[in-house]
Amino acid sequence: MPQAKIWSLAVLLLAVLLLPGVAPAQSDIFATITGTVTLSDGTDLPGAVIKAENQSTGFELYQVTNSQGHYTIQDLPAGGPYRVVASLEGFNTQIRQNINLRRGQTLQLDFQLSPHVIQKK
Repeated sequence: MPQAKIWSLAVLLLAVLLLPGVAPAQSDIFATITGTVTLSDGTDLPGAVIKAENQSTGFELYQVTNSQGHYTIQDLPAGGPYRVVASLEGFNTQIRQNINLRRGQTLQLDFQLSPHVIQKK
Protein backbone atom coordinates (compact mmCIF):
# COMPACT_ATOMS: atom_id res chain seq x y z
CA MET A 1 0.00 0.00 0.00
CA PRO A 2 2.76 2.56 0.72
CA GLN A 3 4.13 1.97 -2.81
CA ALA A 4 0.71 2.90 -4.28
CA LYS A 5 0.72 6.16 -2.32
CA ILE A 6 4.27 6.94 -3.44
CA TRP A 7 3.32 6.18 -7.06
CA SER A 8 0.22 8.44 -6.82
CA LEU A 9 2.27 11.22 -5.27
CA ALA A 10 4.93 10.90 -8.00
CA VAL A 11 2.28 11.09 -10.76
CA LEU A 12 0.65 14.12 -9.10
CA LEU A 13 4.03 15.87 -8.73
CA LEU A 14 4.89 15.19 -12.36
CA ALA A 15 1.53 16.58 -13.51
CA VAL A 16 2.03 19.75 -11.45
CA LEU A 17 5.54 20.25 -12.82
CA LEU A 18 4.41 19.84 -16.43
CA LEU A 19 1.28 21.99 -16.16
CA PRO A 20 3.02 25.42 -16.19
CA GLY A 21 4.82 24.45 -19.41
CA VAL A 22 1.53 23.84 -21.22
CA ALA A 23 -0.03 27.32 -20.83
CA PRO A 24 2.66 29.32 -22.66
CA ALA A 25 2.65 26.88 -25.58
CA GLN A 26 -1.11 27.31 -25.96
CA SER A 27 -0.91 31.12 -25.84
CA ASP A 28 1.75 31.05 -28.60
CA ILE A 29 -0.84 30.07 -31.21
CA PHE A 30 -2.39 33.53 -30.92
CA ALA A 31 -1.22 37.02 -31.84
CA THR A 32 -2.04 40.57 -30.73
CA ILE A 33 -2.54 43.82 -32.61
CA THR A 34 -2.12 47.01 -30.64
CA GLY A 35 -1.82 50.68 -31.52
CA THR A 36 -3.16 54.21 -31.32
CA VAL A 37 -5.68 56.12 -33.41
CA THR A 38 -5.01 59.83 -33.82
CA LEU A 39 -5.63 62.81 -36.03
CA SER A 40 -2.76 63.89 -38.30
CA ASP A 41 -1.74 66.46 -35.66
CA GLY A 42 -1.35 63.70 -33.06
CA THR A 43 -4.62 64.33 -31.18
CA ASP A 44 -5.89 61.09 -29.65
CA LEU A 45 -9.20 59.74 -30.99
CA PRO A 46 -11.14 57.91 -28.28
CA GLY A 47 -14.15 55.84 -29.32
CA ALA A 48 -12.78 54.69 -32.68
CA VAL A 49 -13.76 51.14 -33.61
CA ILE A 50 -11.00 48.79 -34.72
CA LYS A 51 -12.04 45.58 -36.48
CA ALA A 52 -9.60 42.77 -37.28
CA GLU A 53 -11.02 40.27 -39.76
CA ASN A 54 -9.30 37.15 -41.03
CA GLN A 55 -9.97 37.34 -44.77
CA SER A 56 -9.69 33.54 -45.18
CA THR A 57 -11.98 32.43 -42.36
CA GLY A 58 -14.20 35.45 -41.68
CA PHE A 59 -13.19 35.41 -37.98
CA GLU A 60 -13.53 38.95 -36.53
CA LEU A 61 -12.65 40.73 -33.30
CA TYR A 62 -13.50 44.34 -32.43
CA GLN A 63 -12.03 46.83 -29.99
CA VAL A 64 -12.84 50.47 -29.18
CA THR A 65 -10.06 52.95 -28.46
CA ASN A 66 -9.79 54.26 -24.91
CA SER A 67 -9.54 57.92 -23.83
CA GLN A 68 -5.92 58.06 -25.08
CA GLY A 69 -6.86 56.59 -28.48
CA HIS A 70 -5.19 53.26 -27.63
CA TYR A 71 -6.50 49.79 -28.46
CA THR A 72 -5.36 46.19 -28.07
CA ILE A 73 -6.92 43.21 -29.84
CA GLN A 74 -5.74 39.96 -28.27
CA ASP A 75 -6.34 36.29 -29.03
CA LEU A 76 -6.20 36.59 -32.81
CA PRO A 77 -5.40 33.21 -34.35
CA ALA A 78 -2.00 33.37 -36.03
CA GLY A 79 -2.05 33.41 -39.80
CA GLY A 80 -4.08 35.55 -42.09
CA PRO A 81 -4.34 37.50 -44.13
CA TYR A 82 -6.13 39.96 -41.86
CA ARG A 83 -7.94 43.14 -42.84
CA VAL A 84 -7.84 45.76 -40.07
CA VAL A 85 -10.28 48.68 -40.25
CA ALA A 86 -10.29 51.85 -38.10
CA SER A 87 -13.48 53.90 -38.16
CA LEU A 88 -15.18 56.68 -36.24
CA GLU A 89 -18.31 58.59 -37.16
CA GLY A 90 -17.42 61.88 -38.83
CA PHE A 91 -14.00 60.62 -39.94
CA ASN A 92 -12.72 58.82 -43.03
CA THR A 93 -12.22 55.09 -42.51
CA GLN A 94 -8.70 53.71 -42.82
CA ILE A 95 -8.06 50.11 -43.91
CA ARG A 96 -4.93 47.94 -43.77
CA GLN A 97 -5.02 44.68 -45.71
CA ASN A 98 -2.99 41.53 -46.21
CA ILE A 99 -1.60 41.45 -42.68
CA ASN A 100 -0.19 38.07 -41.67
CA LEU A 101 0.37 37.39 -37.98
CA ARG A 102 3.00 35.06 -36.54
CA ARG A 103 2.44 32.91 -33.47
CA GLY A 104 3.06 34.94 -30.30
CA GLN A 105 3.52 38.19 -32.26
CA THR A 106 2.43 41.61 -31.02
CA LEU A 107 2.02 43.90 -34.02
CA GLN A 108 2.00 47.70 -33.56
CA LEU A 109 -0.53 49.15 -36.00
CA ASP A 110 -1.30 52.86 -35.66
CA PHE A 111 -3.94 54.77 -37.61
CA GLN A 112 -4.42 58.46 -38.46
CA LEU A 113 -7.97 59.39 -39.35
CA SER A 114 -8.95 62.59 -41.10
CA PRO A 115 -12.28 64.40 -40.62
CA HIS A 116 -14.85 63.56 -43.25
CA VAL A 117 -15.51 66.74 -45.26
CA ILE A 118 -18.83 67.14 -47.06
CA GLN A 119 -18.44 69.20 -50.18
CA LYS A 120 -21.24 71.60 -51.09
CA LYS A 121 -22.53 71.59 -54.66
